[in-house]
Amino acid sequence: MPLLRILTVPFTQSFILLSHRATDKDIFKKFTTLMLSKGFKVDEAVQDSARVLRMPYSFNCKALDPNSKYYNSVSPKIVGTTDVFWTEKRYHVTEIFEKLNRLPDVIMQTNPLSEIDLKSIPVASLTSVERKAEKEKAKREIEEIKQIKVECLKAVYSMIDFERLPEAVQKILAGSQEGLRNAVMLFIIPFFRNGLGLGIQTIKEILVIWGELCLPSLNADFVRSEVDRIYGMGFKGKHGKYTVELRKAYGYLESDKYTKKNKIIIPNAIFDEFAILSDGAVRIYLAMKLAESLDGVKTFSKADIQKYALISGSTFKRNMKALVAKNFVSKRRTCRRKGEDYAYYLNPYFSSVKGFTMLENSTVKLMLGELTDGEIKLYSFLTKIVGEKECWTSQKYLAEEIGKKGQSSISKMTDSLQRKGFITKRTTEKDGIKHSTYNLNY
Repeated sequence: MPLLRILTVPFTQSFILLSHRATDKDIFKKFTTLMLSKGFKVDEAVQDSARVLRMPYSFNCKALDPNSKYYNSVSPKIVGTTDVFWTEKRYHVTEIFEKLNRLPDVIMQTNPLSEIDLKSIPVASLTSVERKAEKEKAKREIEEIKQIKVECLKAVYSMIDFERLPEAVQKILAGSQEGLRNAVMLFIIPFFRNGLGLGIQTIKEILVIWGELCLPSLNADFVRSEVDRIYGMGFKGKHGKYTVELRKAYGYLESDKYTKKNKIIIPNAIFDEFAILSDGAVRIYLAMKLAESLDGVKTFSKADIQKYALISGSTFKRNMKALVAKNFVSKRRTCRRKGEDYAYYLNPYFSSVKGFTMLENSTVKLMLGELTDGEIKLYSFLTKIVGEKECWTSQKYLAEEIGKKGQSSISKMTDSLQRKGFITKRTTEKDGIKHSTYNLNY
């Protein structure tokens, strides 16, 4: 054990680094007892190493567990854990106990430290191999903590797709420190309003939870009033100012990380919804992507989308709703007094864990001009699964993944794609069963 961890209330921790490994099995009990006797507000339950389980930057999520006595389905309280102090240098354990013992007692010790032979506390020096192992263990713990944070925050912020947010925004939503919170609200409220197209009530729900996770926490009524104030300012950009202080605290805002010249980037998350999304919705999405890539269009009117996707007004109305509901496209109301309709824009934030698929601009342009909506959907999906320009997969699987009723529809569409020159299809028969292999020509 190369450190002593002090767990205080509510879930904040201080760390004292040791210059050696303490092998005394009762060391935590002695340390906690001594801290309490000196008047420190620490968790008295920490009596052995098995009790030191709450990792820093993780969350106590018992309120989300239906089997816990702390469960609350209406307004669960999630308690964040953070560190408040790390020592600058490493200490010998006897030095720590001696320094603490010089402080006056607040609570009478039943077994005064003077009765403990400090020199008898067993210790062992850390070898170079052990120091290296400790560093590797620390790296693993950090990665595990990050994953725990994401999973907990996904549950807490169930009203949004947390994983698709930029990493900087994810860090902000874990709670902000005093001195940064006003800058955070000025940045993030326009981000939710204009960048994601969220309504004011949803933004209030998110920011109230964020306020609870801040240190110190923010009053819910105050947060709601600030949302009203900042929302009403009517920022035009996709987000408010991301200041130097915010960048230092949360890292760079990588909203335009996934861009390639002459290609459009399709988040793989949309392919997961192909069984639900209509063929027409896929056409609209690709048309908006192409217009953004070729013409730099960021905000679309209904007429713009009809022009780029080559569709009618009724087709637009029938298919846009699903794209907005799944958060692949965002919308916001423009000036009602002037009789203006909604403005639409592509959501640039998606999960990098699921990855993305790239299509050449020229290929997408050909697809929109020469293929049916169903063929566009199938060809896009083949692009995602082919990888090295060739694949074998069953027609039954393709039908299930893109929302078609049977294998015959896939067979007809792949034949059509071959006639139009988009794929090369080779069919062989073995034991009376036909197998098809597909190569992409673009």
